Amino acid sequence: MNKRASDIKDKVFAFAKRENLLKDLSIIYIGFSGGSDSTALVHLFKEYYKKVKVIHFNHGIREKDSDKDESWCQTFCKLHKIPFNTVKLNIPENKESSESIEMAARRLRLTYWKSTLTNEADSAVMLAHHLDDKLENFFIRLSRGSNSSGLTGLRSITHVQGVKILRPLLCLEKTEIIEYLHANDIIDYRHDKSNTDLRYKRNRIRHLLIPHLFQTGFDKEAVFKSLNYLEDDARYLEFSINEFESKSKFLTVRELLHLDFALWSRKLRRWKNENCGDNAPIKGSLLKNLKNSLTHDIVHGAEFEISKTHKIAVDRDHLILREKKTKINSVNYYWDCLKHEKLFIPEIGCELHAKKCNYSKNLNLNEPNCQYWNLKEIRCPLYIRQRKTGDTLIPFAMDKPVRVKKLIANAKLTIEEKQSLIIICDNDNNILWIPLVRRTNFAKVKPNTSKLVKITYNKLN
Repeated sequence: MNKRASDIKDKVFAFAKRENLLKDLSIIYIGFSGGSDSTALVHLFKEYYKKVKVIHFNHGIREKDSDKDESWCQTFCKLHKIPFNTVKLNIPENKESSESIEMAARRLRLTYWKSTLTNEADSAVMLAHHLDDKLENFFIRLSRGSNSSGLTGLRSITHVQGVKILRPLLCLEKTEIIEYLHANDIIDYRHDKSNTDLRYKRNRIRHLLIPHLFQTGFDKEAVFKSLNYLEDDARYLEFSINEFESKSKFLTVRELLHLDFALWSRKLRRWKNENCGDNAPIKGSLLKNLKNSLTHDIVHGAEFEISKTHKIAVDRDHLILREKKTKINSVNYYWDCLKHEKLFIPEIGCELHAKKCNYSKNLNLNEPNCQYWNLKEIRCPLYIRQRKTGDTLIPFAMDKPVRVKKLIANAKLTIEEKQSLIIICDNDNNILWIPLVRRTNFAKVKPNTSKLVKITYNKLN
């Protein structure tokens, strides 16, 4: 490593120390796309912890390029002896009608991080955002009418729905990242062609607006300094409601009206986050309508949509947080469990894991969340779906079909478990296994079965 690369590395770790990014951590999950920014991040931190785990998300939206990105990332990690895992998100199939591709990708990645970091207080996610991203984010939020907290939302440490996110490259400009990579002879990182597509607002800001500003006399250092001042102001306002913590779904109107309006969005956001784990910003239109209603004393029975899953209802002198009924997207996946060890199903927050193994007398064949199958008889891809009316299954050790509805009733599952049930079928749609319920005789394990595949079902959140 030459002196310039060493200086850049020292700059990053000095920033991480100053911001307390690495305090009390033993596990770091790094989001790795294969682009220049995340490649530099992985290279910088590959030896910092014994438990650095790299996660690559294959979004399934760029056809062969997505698979090439995955292959490149896997090879890079193998070269540097870093644990690597790919998560396939299948965004086109899981995108909600109201979402853009970018919004859907962000939601599904967060769903995965939430499930992965469960009960790991000493772990965090590390992302490769840098100073140029921070400036782009400012202009994107400015175009949406955000307050100071929104304008400076890209920070060194953030907590989103219980996930701790670290951004140690916020001390670097893009040019420094490229400089670091080239100094370490890394020049073949991946390039996402969509980053130059001017149909996207971020790209228009990146390639047209920001260069124009600096060409017309804006000083880059001065702009970054102003962003830091604005962030300080936002932090002060956020600190003003730090003592507020309420897991009650009730909030008094009097309590809200006694606050300065600048704090309303922050208090309502904190209230929403404490009760339903949703830290998304509060829309300005909601704040305006809510204030008009509360100050004109015509509020009884009024309702305001505060998020996709919750609404605020006004009952006399209280605000009540209520959950909306939401429809779960249908589950439809084809899974080659012999080639891909994991299948993440974001619609219901569960994961299937396949592992090849050898037969042993010590195998526990009675675990409800996992089953062993004769490897020679498994025919992939398996088809994963939800229950349909009229489904039947021939249970293990029986010779007649039984209605799946009856099997589920006999399993005495909780409401949450019933809502998260999946059906695992062969590629002819014959039911093989309903995790937590029953399996069929198909591909059963015998004492003379040598090669097995163990499939485990895990509910993640």
